[in-house]
Amino acid sequence: MEKMIAVSVDPWEIQVGILIDGNLDEYHLSRSDEKRIVGNIYKGCVTSVLSGIQAAFVDVGTDKNGFLYVAELPKLLDSVEEDTERPRRLGFFRRRTPQPDCGIELRLKKGDEVLVQVNKDAMAKKGCRLTTYLSLPGRFLVLMPHIGKVGVSKRIPDDEERKRLRDIARSIAPRKTGLIVRTAGAGISKEDLKEDLKYLLRLWKSIQAEAKTSSSPALLHKDLDLKLRVVRDLLTEDVDKVVVEDEEAFAELFAFAESLAPSLANRIQKHTGPDRLFDALGITHQLEKALSRKVALQSGGSVIIEQTEALTSIDVNSGSSVDAKNLEDTALQTNMEAADEICRQIRLRNLGGIIIIDFIDMVMKESKKKLLKYLYKAAKEDKAPFNITEISDLGLVEMTRKRDKRSLQNQVNSFCPYCSGTGKVKSLFTMTIEVQRRLRYLLKAGKARQILVKTHPDVAMRLLNEERKSLMALEKTHGAVIVISPENTFHREEAKLYSVDSMQLIESIHSPQPKTLPAHTAVPARLQSIKGKKAQVGRRRRHAHRPNPVKKESTEK
Repeated sequence: MEKMIAVSVDPWEIQVGILIDGNLDEYHLSRSDEKRIVGNIYKGCVTSVLSGIQAAFVDVGTDKNGFLYVAELPKLLDSVEEDTERPRRLGFFRRRTPQPDCGIELRLKKGDEVLVQVNKDAMAKKGCRLTTYLSLPGRFLVLMPHIGKVGVSKRIPDDEERKRLRDIARSIAPRKTGLIVRTAGAGISKEDLKEDLKYLLRLWKSIQAEAKTSSSPALLHKDLDLKLRVVRDLLTEDVDKVVVEDEEAFAELFAFAESLAPSLANRIQKHTGPDRLFDALGITHQLEKALSRKVALQSGGSVIIEQTEALTSIDVNSGSSVDAKNLEDTALQTNMEAADEICRQIRLRNLGGIIIIDFIDMVMKESKKKLLKYLYKAAKEDKAPFNITEISDLGLVEMTRKRDKRSLQNQVNSFCPYCSGTGKVKSLFTMTIEVQRRLRYLLKAGKARQILVKTHPDVAMRLLNEERKSLMALEKTHGAVIVISPENTFHREEAKLYSVDSMQLIESIHSPQPKTLPAHTAVPARLQSIKGKKAQVGRRRRHAHRPNPVKKESTEK
């Protein structure tokens, strides 16, 4: 299995793709217009405490206040002497007598200063998520100043190695300070782990010193940018090479790797091909597929992925892979293939929250157990915490995955200004029905006898063609004049009806969509607006006033 990391650096964005045997397995993106603050440590000020939801809002200097939940506070909070002149400072004040665990309203007050770290970026209308359990990642270790526990990465499978690393971590960890040995720490000597710990302790001391002299809100520590995090977090022994496209970025990464991981620095290479790196490796094409709704499987089946506000639904279709002779085995094989692809797509698209998977129905319990076991094994490759439930009575698998940043779709795409992300607008037939219904009401009520209808060109085309007889019937019944005027600036679901005599708006059909609309195609000359032809309308009382119907051009040669 070949594992490669591709790094593309442009003035406006940094892209990192992790490929396994040529298939894109993970994708990370950082853009110049986005400020990633996960991992940053701030000295914040509590702006409000909400006992109803057991949470507090903390001003850390960002556009929106951060959200600090009670579970992110230490269970035993040391009390301090009340001082009306100076706010309390949580995380670096002088420790006193421990108090039992209690509600957030008794542990935090408005104006308190607190040392916090961002563990989730702001998304949509929500501010960033904060925690007081700080963690400082290094090359091999993660330092946790406020948690006196020692742990080893679950991605290190060997029990003996895990025991060795845990014993070393316990022997070198300072008192009341926690350590986690990262995956890159497997096989590393005690001396190298000590050196990494010294670096982290120096960093923590500098943060504490900065906190004592800074006034809240203040940024005390900023995490590395994406390209340097590649070396710190992703460059491990199982990575064959790191290919960098930009010359300056290559020099920066190589120098950083020589100081942090000298033995792996030679695996960083400069891309020299004529084509762009992501195009040469096929990453661009795979990213386009990752943004699509349907993902094809090699067996002929497919996976349909739909993202909604509340959850992500995934449907597995058998397609052409159905074998009528042995449906159970075919369903199992297709489901197992889909399980692999689903887990890859979840990582690639960075889907989080609730995920509902509808696999192909299977009858045998053994098949369901085998599928669940296979799905869990495939999901273990994911670094994000997840949880998978049993297959429900409806044949659905419920899965949750920690959402630490925006999904790929939300990073790259934006809501369509025409349909507001629904992907649907009213049909032409629906719109012509609404227009004719309004016309019938106005004519029957006697509010006007000469009516000008302004609407989208496509709706106007249908009114003047398929619905021409209906309009003629309305005119004949009520002795009226109806003029259709196409407006290429109108939304497809928008129409306005004017009285020709006074040119006043008497009825309108409003679109629920935003006013910012994409440019429409030019209106055909035979459908130009008739605004300003009021005098002509008065002389054409019968049917002569109507424009000639638009004839569909023949496609026959």
